[in-house]
Amino acid sequence: MAVINIDVVSDFTCTWCFIGKRILDQTIALFLKTHPSKPTFNITYHPYFLSHFNSLDYTVTNSIPRAHLTEKKLGHLSKERRDAMTKKMEGLGRSVGIEFKWDGLIGPTAKAHGLVMMAGERQRDVVEGLMHAFHEEERDINDEDTMREIARAAGLTDGDVDEAFADKIQDKVVREEQEWREVAVGKGVPVYIIQGQHRIDGAPDPGDLYEIFIRALEDTESL
Repeated sequence: MAVINIDVVSDFTCTWCFIGKRILDQTIALFLKTHPSKPTFNITYHPYFLSHFNSLDYTVTNSIPRAHLTEKKLGHLSKERRDAMTKKMEGLGRSVGIEFKWDGLIGPTAKAHGLVMMAGERQRDVVEGLMHAFHEEERDINDEDTMREIARAAGLTDGDVDEAFADKIQDKVVREEQEWREVAVGKGVPVYIIQGQHRIDGAPDPGDLYEIFIRALEDTESL
């Protein structure tokens, strides 16, 4: 059976990353339903730290109100412009089944990325749980109790979570983030790399993504 490998560079507090994840999941489901090849999709999520915090220092632990960050980033815009941007993003979210909410707390995501690193085949469930909790439930995914709850729901053990939070994995998260930041440099996230050669920057267009899956299969069959 053919395998399509997908590397995803993203951060959980990134709205476009959540939209992109839903588009990816939905396009894969459509492809498996409609394309005769029925390949296996192997998705690996890689860490990226948005510039809200100095996440290269994972000892930074405090979360702050999202409203404070929004004011810092968008305070120079008029209320009308900000409202229009919010409405547009909410509409895009609803188109893929996301109900964005904008309050709550935001903090560093290194520990959450550690959970994903420990999740193995459960990565997609952990990523979905973290993004859903942050963007739709206004929960603080920098809070260890919240992360444990999400990890357990995805099938991870408390031992897995403890290991994800320990220095060894956290050091690995920071190193890997620096490596993948070079891939995303100048573009931001999300970034999708299919079969090691087909790249998409930003939330993908479903039709374009479907066509790339076809090309990836053709590349595999030509080897």
